[in-house]
Amino acid sequence: MAALPTNVLRSLARQGELERRRADVAEAQRAQQVSKWAEREAKKQGNPKEAARREAKNLEELRVMNEHLVLVRRERMRRLYEEEMAGWERELAAKGLAVERLCT
Repeated sequence: MAALPTNVLRSLARQGELERRRADVAEAQRAQQVSKWAEREAKKQGNPKEAARREAKNLEELRVMNEHLVLVRRERMRRLYEEEMAGWERELAAKGLAVERLCT
């Protein structure tokens, strides 16, 4: 087998080097894509301490809103009872009767 000329050997060596570098670049690009994906996922999930703080804040807001809702409902029920009582008193007054209120 005859030896290849030096220019052919250099060309083959250069092609081999280019292929290795292209493979390295492709691997680096894949790693970069995975890294970007991981960063996006991490941002979605957030910092665990931040998530815990946000969850605690949400729970506190829900607690306060529930307390407020209870107060609003109690007030509306009180008004409803007063309006119904006033209606009954008017009906009874029209018949000449009265309601005895017990104060506690």
